[in-house]
Amino acid sequence: MIRKRPVFSDRNCESCRICMQACPVSCISMSRLGKHGKYKNVFPKIDPENCIGCGQCAAACPMKCIVME
Repeated sequence: MIRKRPVFSDRNCESCRICMQACPVSCISMSRLGKHGKYKNVFPKIDPENCIGCGQCAAACPMKCIVME
């Protein structure tokens, strides 16, 4: 059985952390993107090793920045 995995796009992300709160196994953390963390915002970082592929993060995201593939 092939499990779907969340794929994140920061294009519309508002750094609301709703996806992080929705994850039942706490495999989403927030991290800075860009060289030397120069951006003000933090964005979700998904740990693929601990992700169970449930899709709750994608369902919870109000900006639809996470899709299951």
